[in-house]
Amino acid sequence: MKVAILDVRQGKGRVAENSYTVAYRNLMAIRDHFSADLFVNASDIKPDSDYDVIICGFGSTSCERERSTEFLIRNKGAKVYWLVGEYEQSTFAPLFYSKRQFEVIKNFEHPLRNKMCTGQHFLNINTLLAKPQNRAVPKQRDAVYYGRWRPDRLRYFQQYLDSSMHLSTHSKNIKMFHHNGCNPKLIKPMGWRPGRETLNLFRTSLYIEDVFTHSHYNCLANRFYEGLFCNAVPLFDKSCVNTLERSGIEEWEWHVVESSLDVQRKVGEINSAVMARLSRWNDEALQERSATLDKMGRIFAG
Repeated sequence: MKVAILDVRQGKGRVAENSYTVAYRNLMAIRDHFSADLFVNASDIKPDSDYDVIICGFGSTSCERERSTEFLIRNKGAKVYWLVGEYEQSTFAPLFYSKRQFEVIKNFEHPLRNKMCTGQHFLNINTLLAKPQNRAVPKQRDAVYYGRWRPDRLRYFQQYLDSSMHLSTHSKNIKMFHHNGCNPKLIKPMGWRPGRETLNLFRTSLYIEDVFTHSHYNCLANRFYEGLFCNAVPLFDKSCVNTLERSGIEEWEWHVVESSLDVQRKVGEINSAVMARLSRWNDEALQERSATLDKMGRIFAG
C-alpha cells in the first residue's frame, strides 16, 4: 500500500522534524508507521505519482492550494482521507478545490457535515503522540497551562490563570489573555525536542476544555499524553468529568480541581502513588496508540 500524507503550507523550506508542532508530530507518527511520503512543501510533491491512499492533514488557513489540488486530481485512483482533530478545525482547502470525495478520520463522536464526505471514522488520533516516559529529571516549576487563546475557554482562563500559574503561548495571544483579566507568569512557547521538552520542568499541567466539548465528546487532548511522557501530572478542571468518564482511564478522581488554590494544594500532594498512576496510564496509552494505528491501517485497506 503506497501512502502519501499531504499537508503543504504556503512558503518553502519547511522541515517537519524541526517544527515539533502537534500536527506535524502526529503526521510523522503516521508516516513512520506506514512508510508514507510526507509532503510539507510544494516542491516536495512528486510530479509522477500513483498512490493508493492520500491522507490530508489537519488543515490551516495557510494551506497551499494549487500544487496540493493538482496532486489530489492527478491521483484519481487513490482513496482520500482527511484527519480532523477537533470540532473547530479549518477546512482543508485543496479537498474543496479538487472536488474529490473523501472519508474523515476524526477525534470526536458527533458527525462532521460535508456533502463530499462518504464515510466517517472515530479514532483517538491524539494517542499517536504517546511514547515511553522520559527519564525523570528534577522539577523546577509547579504548574503550567499551554496553548492559544480560545474564546470558549474564557471562564476557565479567568479562573486559573493567576500569578501562581505559568502560561506558555505565542506572543500574538498575550493581549487577549491580559485584556480578559488573566495575569499568569508568561513563558515562551513550549519546546518539544525529544527528551528535552519544556514540559519536563513542570510538576503539573492544567487540563481544561471548551464548553462545547463538555457535551460533545472529544478524545482526551494531546496535553494529556504529553503530560504522561513528561512526568507532569495532569490536573483537570471539574467541568471535564464527562470527558474523563468517557475516556476509559481509571482512578482519575484525585486529579480533579476547582480553583487555582486547588492546583497549588495538589502540587504539594504529589507522591509515589500519583507518579505510579501516571506510569500506568502511559503504558495504557502506548497500547492504545498501537490499536489506533492498526485500526487506521484496516480503514485504509478498505
